[in-house]
Amino acid sequence: DGGDPFTFLESKHVLTQEDVDQNCKSAASFPDYKEELVKLDGRVSRFNADTCGCDPNRSEGKVMILATIHDSYPIPAKEKVLWVSCKDLAMAHAIKHKVCLTSTKPMARSCEYFNRDIYEVTELGGRLCVKVIDVLGMKPIGFMWDIKRFVETLPIPFANIIPEKFMWWFNNLFPHSLPTPLRKLGDAYDHHLLIVFSEYSPGEVDALQKLLDEFKGAASAGAMEYHVCEDAHTKARANLFRFVMAIAFKVYCTGKGMQGLAIDYALPKDHTTTPELPSKYPIAKRCTYSHFGCNVYHEDLVFGPDIDVEEAKHVIKHAIEEAGGKLPAEHGHGTEYHAPQETQKRWMAMDPLNVMNPGVGGTAYGKNYASIQNFASNGAVLVA
Repeated sequence: DGGDPFTFLESKHVLTQEDVDQNCKSAASFPDYKEELVKLDGRVSRFNADTCGCDPNRSEGKVMILATIHDSYPIPAKEKVLWVSCKDLAMAHAIKHKVCLTSTKPMARSCEYFNRDIYEVTELGGRLCVKVIDVLGMKPIGFMWDIKRFVETLPIPFANIIPEKFMWWFNNLFPHSLPTPLRKLGDAYDHHLLIVFSEYSPGEVDALQKLLDEFKGAASAGAMEYHVCEDAHTKARANLFRFVMAIAFKVYCTGKGMQGLAIDYALPKDHTTTPELPSKYPIAKRCTYSHFGCNVYHEDLVFGPDIDVEEAKHVIKHAIEEAGGKLPAEHGHGTEYHAPQETQKRWMAMDPLNVMNPGVGGTAYGKNYASIQNFASNGAVLVA
Protein backbone atom coordinates (compact mmCIF):
# COMPACT_ATOMS: atom_id res chain seq x y z
CA ASP A 1 0.00 0.00 0.00
CA GLY A 2 3.07 2.23 -0.24
CA GLY A 3 3.63 2.28 3.52
CA ASP A 4 6.74 1.35 5.50
CA PRO A 5 7.44 -2.30 4.57
CA PHE A 6 9.82 -2.91 7.48
CA THR A 7 7.26 -1.93 10.13
CA PHE A 8 4.62 -3.99 8.33
CA LEU A 9 6.75 -7.13 8.23
CA GLU A 10 7.98 -6.75 11.81
CA SER A 11 4.39 -6.60 13.04
CA LYS A 12 3.28 -9.70 11.14
CA HIS A 13 3.61 -13.24 12.38
CA VAL A 14 1.63 -14.80 9.55
CA LEU A 15 0.91 -13.47 6.05
CA THR A 16 -2.55 -14.07 4.63
CA GLN A 17 -3.96 -13.73 1.13
CA GLU A 18 -5.17 -10.24 2.08
CA ASP A 19 -1.56 -9.16 2.63
CA VAL A 20 -0.52 -10.15 -0.89
CA ASP A 21 -1.17 -8.14 -4.05
CA GLN A 22 -3.67 -10.33 -5.86
CA ASN A 23 -2.92 -8.55 -9.14
CA CYS A 24 0.78 -9.39 -9.07
CA LYS A 25 1.70 -11.71 -11.94
CA SER A 26 5.41 -12.10 -11.14
CA ALA A 27 6.56 -15.69 -10.74
CA ALA A 28 7.55 -16.84 -7.25
CA SER A 29 9.97 -19.38 -8.73
CA PHE A 30 11.60 -20.19 -12.07
CA PRO A 31 8.65 -20.72 -14.46
CA ASP A 32 8.49 -24.27 -15.87
CA TYR A 33 11.91 -25.09 -14.38
CA LYS A 34 11.21 -28.84 -14.42
CA GLU A 35 10.41 -28.69 -18.13
CA GLU A 36 13.64 -26.81 -18.77
CA LEU A 37 15.73 -29.37 -16.88
CA VAL A 38 14.63 -32.30 -19.01
CA LYS A 39 15.46 -30.48 -22.26
CA LEU A 40 19.03 -31.62 -22.81
CA ASP A 41 20.05 -28.70 -25.01
CA GLY A 42 23.10 -26.45 -25.14
CA ARG A 43 21.83 -23.95 -22.58
CA VAL A 44 22.83 -23.84 -18.93
CA SER A 45 20.13 -24.35 -16.30
CA ARG A 46 21.18 -21.50 -14.01
CA PHE A 47 24.11 -19.20 -13.30
CA ASN A 48 24.70 -16.04 -11.33
CA ALA A 49 24.64 -13.50 -14.17
CA ASP A 50 21.40 -14.82 -15.65
CA THR A 51 18.92 -11.96 -16.18
CA CYS A 52 15.72 -14.00 -16.54
CA GLY A 53 12.91 -13.28 -14.12
CA CYS A 54 11.97 -10.09 -12.30
CA ASP A 55 14.69 -7.70 -11.13
CA PRO A 56 15.19 -8.96 -7.54
CA ASN A 57 16.28 -12.34 -8.98
CA ARG A 58 20.07 -12.48 -8.92
CA SER A 59 20.17 -8.83 -7.88
CA GLU A 60 23.52 -9.38 -6.09
CA GLY A 61 22.78 -7.00 -3.27
CA LYS A 62 21.52 -4.18 -5.51
CA VAL A 63 18.10 -4.26 -3.88
CA MET A 64 17.18 -4.65 -0.22
CA ILE A 65 14.90 -7.65 0.12
CA LEU A 66 13.05 -7.75 3.41
CA ALA A 67 10.93 -10.82 2.75
CA THR A 68 10.26 -13.23 -0.07
CA ILE A 69 7.53 -15.70 -0.85
CA HIS A 70 8.41 -18.81 -2.85
CA ASP A 71 6.54 -21.63 -4.45
CA SER A 72 7.18 -24.89 -2.64
CA TYR A 73 6.28 -28.54 -2.84
CA PRO A 74 4.19 -30.44 -0.32
CA ILE A 75 5.94 -32.90 1.96
CA PRO A 76 6.17 -36.11 -0.08
CA ALA A 77 4.24 -39.18 1.10
CA LYS A 78 7.49 -41.16 1.14
CA GLU A 79 11.02 -40.98 -0.12
CA LYS A 80 13.91 -43.27 -0.95
CA VAL A 81 17.60 -42.31 -0.69
CA LEU A 82 20.03 -44.23 -2.91
CA TRP A 83 23.80 -44.28 -3.23
CA VAL A 84 24.63 -45.22 -6.82
CA SER A 85 28.21 -45.97 -7.90
CA CYS A 86 29.52 -46.48 -11.42
CA LYS A 87 32.76 -46.93 -13.32
CA ASP A 88 32.82 -43.76 -15.45
CA LEU A 89 31.35 -40.30 -15.79
CA ALA A 90 29.50 -41.17 -18.99
CA MET A 91 27.45 -43.77 -17.14
CA ALA A 92 26.70 -41.30 -14.34
CA HIS A 93 25.29 -38.89 -16.92
CA ALA A 94 23.31 -41.71 -18.52
CA ILE A 95 21.73 -42.55 -15.15
CA LYS A 96 20.83 -38.90 -14.70
CA HIS A 97 19.26 -38.64 -18.15
CA LYS A 98 17.49 -42.01 -18.30
CA VAL A 99 16.39 -42.33 -14.68
CA CYS A 100 16.34 -39.00 -12.85
CA LEU A 101 15.41 -36.63 -15.68
CA THR A 102 13.65 -38.86 -18.17
CA SER A 103 10.51 -36.71 -17.75
CA THR A 104 8.94 -34.27 -15.32
CA LYS A 105 6.84 -37.07 -13.84
CA PRO A 106 8.37 -39.20 -12.52
CA MET A 107 11.40 -37.08 -11.67
CA ALA A 108 14.05 -37.50 -9.00
CA ARG A 109 13.88 -34.97 -6.17
CA SER A 110 17.65 -34.50 -6.20
CA CYS A 111 20.72 -35.97 -7.85
CA GLU A 112 24.16 -35.16 -6.46
CA TYR A 113 27.42 -36.34 -8.04
CA PHE A 114 30.95 -36.70 -6.68
CA ASN A 115 34.12 -38.36 -7.93
CA ARG A 116 36.78 -40.50 -6.26
CA ASP A 117 39.09 -37.61 -5.41
CA ILE A 118 36.54 -35.70 -3.33
CA TYR A 119 35.34 -38.99 -1.81
CA GLU A 120 38.88 -39.70 -0.58
CA VAL A 121 39.45 -36.11 0.57
CA THR A 122 36.20 -36.11 2.54
CA GLU A 123 37.06 -39.42 4.18
CA LEU A 124 40.50 -38.08 5.17
CA GLY A 125 39.42 -34.57 6.20
CA GLY A 126 35.76 -34.69 7.09
CA ARG A 127 35.27 -37.28 9.86
CA LEU A 128 35.42 -34.82 12.75
CA CYS A 129 32.96 -32.44 11.10
CA VAL A 130 30.52 -35.24 10.27
CA LYS A 131 30.65 -36.55 13.84
CA VAL A 132 30.12 -33.11 15.40
CA ILE A 133 27.06 -32.38 13.26
CA ASP A 134 25.73 -35.90 13.76
CA VAL A 135 25.92 -35.56 17.55
CA LEU A 136 25.18 -31.88 18.13
CA GLY A 137 23.08 -31.02 15.08
CA MET A 138 23.32 -27.82 13.03
CA LYS A 139 22.41 -25.29 15.75
CA PRO A 140 25.90 -24.96 17.31
CA ILE A 141 27.63 -24.62 13.92
CA GLY A 142 27.30 -20.84 13.83
CA PHE A 143 28.86 -20.48 17.27
CA MET A 144 31.68 -22.87 16.40
CA TRP A 145 32.29 -21.00 13.16
CA ASP A 146 32.64 -17.75 15.14
CA ILE A 147 35.25 -19.42 17.36
CA LYS A 148 37.12 -20.58 14.27
CA ARG A 149 37.14 -17.07 12.81
CA PHE A 150 38.32 -15.63 16.14
CA VAL A 151 41.25 -18.05 16.33
CA GLU A 152 42.23 -17.24 12.74
CA THR A 153 42.52 -13.54 13.59
CA LEU A 154 44.71 -13.98 16.68
CA PRO A 155 48.05 -12.10 16.44
CA ILE A 156 50.12 -15.28 16.65
CA PRO A 157 52.09 -17.19 14.00
CA PHE A 158 50.06 -19.48 11.70
CA ALA A 159 46.79 -18.47 13.34
CA ASN A 160 44.98 -18.69 10.01
CA ILE A 161 45.62 -22.45 9.71
CA ILE A 162 45.28 -23.54 13.35
CA PRO A 163 41.59 -24.61 13.11
CA GLU A 164 42.15 -26.77 10.01
CA LYS A 165 45.36 -28.25 11.45
CA PHE A 166 43.46 -29.15 14.60
CA MET A 167 40.73 -30.85 12.54
CA TRP A 168 43.34 -32.70 10.50
CA TRP A 169 45.23 -33.98 13.53
CA PHE A 170 42.09 -35.18 15.29
CA ASN A 171 40.31 -36.54 12.23
CA ASN A 172 41.71 -40.05 12.43
CA LEU A 173 40.62 -40.42 16.04
CA PHE A 174 37.07 -40.75 14.75
CA PRO A 175 35.57 -43.75 12.94
CA HIS A 176 34.73 -43.78 9.25
CA SER A 177 31.91 -41.38 8.41
CA LEU A 178 30.06 -43.77 6.11
CA PRO A 179 28.40 -47.07 7.02
CA THR A 180 30.15 -50.15 5.63
CA PRO A 181 27.90 -50.74 2.55
CA LEU A 182 28.43 -47.18 1.32
CA ARG A 183 32.13 -47.24 2.06
CA LYS A 184 32.55 -50.44 0.05
CA LEU A 185 30.92 -48.80 -2.95
CA GLY A 186 32.98 -45.65 -2.45
CA ASP A 187 36.21 -47.65 -2.40
CA ALA A 188 35.29 -49.83 -5.39
CA TYR A 189 34.04 -47.19 -7.87
CA ASP A 190 35.29 -43.85 -9.17
CA HIS A 191 31.97 -42.03 -9.63
CA HIS A 192 29.02 -41.73 -7.28
CA LEU A 193 25.49 -40.35 -7.20
CA LEU A 194 23.39 -39.59 -4.16
CA ILE A 195 19.80 -39.67 -5.42
CA VAL A 196 16.49 -39.01 -3.67
CA PHE A 197 13.22 -40.40 -5.07
CA SER A 198 10.15 -38.69 -3.58
CA GLU A 199 6.46 -39.53 -3.78
CA TYR A 200 4.87 -36.28 -4.96
CA SER A 201 2.31 -38.25 -6.96
CA PRO A 202 1.06 -41.82 -6.49
CA GLY A 203 3.53 -44.43 -7.74
CA GLU A 204 6.34 -41.96 -8.46
CA VAL A 205 8.98 -43.64 -6.28
CA ASP A 206 8.18 -47.09 -7.68
CA ALA A 207 8.32 -45.74 -11.24
CA LEU A 208 11.76 -44.23 -10.65
CA GLN A 209 12.98 -47.41 -8.97
CA LYS A 210 11.81 -49.41 -12.01
CA LEU A 211 13.75 -47.12 -14.34
CA LEU A 212 16.88 -47.57 -12.24
CA ASP A 213 16.53 -51.36 -12.16
CA GLU A 214 15.96 -51.46 -15.92
CA PHE A 215 19.06 -49.35 -16.46
CA LYS A 216 21.14 -51.60 -14.20
CA GLY A 217 19.82 -54.71 -15.94
CA ALA A 218 20.88 -53.36 -19.34
CA ALA A 219 24.37 -52.34 -18.14
CA SER A 220 27.33 -54.69 -18.27
CA ALA A 221 28.07 -56.73 -15.16
CA GLY A 222 29.85 -54.69 -12.50
CA ALA A 223 29.49 -51.39 -14.36
CA MET A 224 27.29 -50.00 -11.60
CA GLU A 225 25.87 -50.89 -8.21
CA TYR A 226 23.56 -49.15 -5.81
CA HIS A 227 22.55 -49.31 -2.17
CA VAL A 228 19.21 -48.15 -0.75
CA CYS A 229 19.73 -46.22 2.48
CA GLU A 230 16.99 -47.88 4.51
CA ASP A 231 17.57 -46.59 8.04
CA ALA A 232 17.75 -43.03 9.33
CA HIS A 233 21.42 -43.35 10.36
CA THR A 234 22.56 -44.37 6.87
CA LYS A 235 20.52 -41.62 5.23
CA ALA A 236 21.90 -39.01 7.61
CA ARG A 237 25.51 -40.13 7.16
CA ALA A 238 25.23 -40.17 3.36
CA ASN A 239 23.84 -36.63 3.33
CA LEU A 240 26.34 -35.35 5.90
CA PHE A 241 29.21 -36.82 3.88
CA ARG A 242 28.08 -34.79 0.87
CA PHE A 243 27.45 -31.72 3.03
CA VAL A 244 30.98 -31.45 4.50
CA MET A 245 32.94 -31.89 1.26
CA ALA A 246 33.96 -28.24 0.93
CA ILE A 247 35.05 -28.13 4.59
CA ALA A 248 36.98 -31.38 4.26
CA PHE A 249 38.79 -30.03 1.18
CA LYS A 250 40.23 -27.10 3.14
CA VAL A 251 41.19 -29.37 6.04
CA TYR A 252 42.91 -31.77 3.62
CA CYS A 253 44.91 -29.02 1.89
CA THR A 254 46.03 -27.51 5.18
CA GLY A 255 46.87 -30.89 6.69
CA LYS A 256 48.90 -31.98 3.65
CA GLY A 257 50.66 -28.63 3.23
CA MET A 258 49.10 -28.15 -0.20
CA GLN A 259 47.31 -25.25 -1.88
CA GLY A 260 43.65 -25.30 -2.84
CA LEU A 261 41.46 -23.53 -5.38
CA ALA A 262 37.67 -23.76 -5.23
CA ILE A 263 35.56 -22.72 -8.22
CA ASP A 264 31.94 -23.23 -9.20
CA TYR A 265 30.45 -23.14 -12.69
CA ALA A 266 27.48 -24.27 -14.76
CA LEU A 267 27.86 -26.39 -17.90
CA PRO A 268 25.33 -26.71 -20.73
CA LYS A 269 22.71 -29.35 -19.99
CA ASP A 270 23.92 -31.58 -22.82
CA HIS A 271 27.57 -31.40 -21.70
CA THR A 272 28.70 -34.78 -20.36
CA THR A 273 32.47 -34.38 -19.90
CA THR A 274 34.56 -32.33 -17.50
CA PRO A 275 36.35 -29.34 -19.06
CA GLU A 276 39.97 -29.95 -19.98
CA LEU A 277 42.19 -27.87 -17.73
CA PRO A 278 45.63 -26.51 -18.72
CA SER A 279 48.49 -28.93 -18.03
CA LYS A 280 50.81 -26.02 -17.23
CA TYR A 281 49.51 -26.12 -13.67
CA PRO A 282 49.73 -29.72 -12.39
CA ILE A 283 46.76 -30.72 -10.25
CA ALA A 284 47.41 -33.20 -7.44
CA LYS A 285 43.70 -33.91 -6.92
CA ARG A 286 40.74 -32.75 -8.99
CA CYS A 287 37.87 -32.95 -6.53
CA THR A 288 34.62 -32.66 -8.45
CA TYR A 289 31.14 -32.65 -6.98
CA SER A 290 27.98 -31.42 -8.57
CA HIS A 291 24.31 -30.54 -8.31
CA PHE A 292 24.07 -33.02 -11.13
CA GLY A 293 20.48 -32.51 -12.18
CA CYS A 294 21.16 -28.93 -13.30
CA ASN A 295 24.81 -29.57 -14.32
CA VAL A 296 26.25 -27.09 -11.81
CA TYR A 297 29.72 -28.09 -10.60
CA HIS A 298 32.04 -27.40 -7.70
CA GLU A 299 35.68 -28.14 -8.42
CA ASP A 300 38.13 -28.12 -5.54
CA LEU A 301 41.61 -28.33 -7.04
CA VAL A 302 44.65 -29.36 -4.98
CA PHE A 303 48.01 -27.91 -6.06
CA GLY A 304 51.52 -28.36 -4.79
CA PRO A 305 53.17 -25.55 -2.79
CA ASP A 306 55.23 -24.39 -5.81
CA ILE A 307 52.27 -23.53 -8.08
CA ASP A 308 51.14 -19.92 -8.61
CA VAL A 309 47.48 -20.59 -7.82
CA GLU A 310 46.37 -17.00 -8.50
CA GLU A 311 47.78 -17.19 -12.01
CA ALA A 312 46.37 -20.70 -12.54
CA LYS A 313 42.92 -19.57 -11.42
CA HIS A 314 42.45 -17.11 -14.27
CA VAL A 315 43.72 -19.53 -16.90
CA ILE A 316 41.44 -22.28 -15.58
CA LYS A 317 38.43 -19.94 -15.61
CA HIS A 318 39.03 -19.14 -19.27
CA ALA A 319 39.35 -22.84 -20.08
CA ILE A 320 35.95 -23.51 -18.48
CA GLU A 321 34.36 -20.64 -20.38
CA GLU A 322 35.81 -21.93 -23.65
CA ALA A 323 34.12 -25.27 -22.91
CA GLY A 324 30.76 -23.49 -22.68
CA GLY A 325 30.72 -23.04 -18.91
CA LYS A 326 29.38 -20.05 -17.00
CA LEU A 327 31.17 -18.72 -13.91
CA PRO A 328 30.19 -18.29 -11.17
CA ALA A 329 27.13 -20.46 -10.72
CA GLU A 330 26.45 -20.23 -6.99
CA HIS A 331 26.95 -18.22 -3.79
CA GLY A 332 26.84 -14.76 -5.33
CA HIS A 333 28.62 -13.11 -8.23
CA GLY A 334 31.10 -11.06 -6.23
CA THR A 335 33.65 -8.58 -7.52
CA GLU A 336 36.15 -11.03 -8.99
CA TYR A 337 34.12 -12.01 -12.05
CA HIS A 338 33.08 -9.55 -14.75
CA ALA A 339 29.38 -9.96 -15.49
CA PRO A 340 27.99 -9.60 -19.03
CA GLN A 341 27.08 -6.06 -20.08
CA GLU A 342 23.36 -6.91 -19.98
CA THR A 343 23.67 -7.95 -16.35
CA GLN A 344 25.72 -4.89 -15.38
CA LYS A 345 23.11 -2.61 -16.95
CA ARG A 346 20.38 -4.32 -14.96
CA TRP A 347 22.21 -3.89 -11.65
CA MET A 348 23.02 -0.25 -12.42
CA ALA A 349 19.37 0.49 -13.19
CA MET A 350 18.36 -1.03 -9.84
CA ASP A 351 20.89 1.04 -7.91
CA PRO A 352 21.75 4.16 -9.95
CA LEU A 353 23.61 5.76 -7.01
CA ASN A 354 25.84 2.68 -6.56
CA VAL A 355 25.41 2.65 -2.80
CA MET A 356 24.65 -1.06 -2.46
CA ASN A 357 27.36 -3.65 -3.09
CA PRO A 358 29.56 -1.39 -5.25
CA GLY A 359 31.97 -3.14 -7.60
CA VAL A 360 29.87 -6.27 -8.08
CA GLY A 361 30.39 -8.02 -11.38
CA GLY A 362 33.05 -5.60 -12.64
CA THR A 363 30.99 -2.43 -12.17
CA ALA A 364 32.60 0.73 -10.80
CA TYR A 365 33.17 1.30 -7.11
CA GLY A 366 32.57 5.06 -7.19
CA LYS A 367 29.37 6.95 -6.42
CA ASN A 368 26.93 7.04 -9.36
CA TYR A 369 29.37 4.80 -11.28
CA ALA A 370 30.86 8.10 -12.43
CA SER A 371 34.51 7.17 -12.15
CA ILE A 372 34.36 4.33 -14.67
CA GLN A 373 30.91 3.77 -16.13
CA ASN A 374 27.87 5.84 -16.99
CA PHE A 375 24.61 5.24 -18.72
CA ALA A 376 24.14 6.68 -22.20
CA SER A 377 20.75 8.05 -23.15
CA ASN A 378 19.94 4.79 -24.94
CA GLY A 379 20.75 2.69 -21.86
CA ALA A 380 24.11 1.42 -23.11
CA VAL A 381 27.08 1.22 -20.76
CA LEU A 382 29.86 3.67 -21.62
CA VAL A 383 33.40 3.05 -20.47
CA ALA A 384 35.37 6.18 -19.71
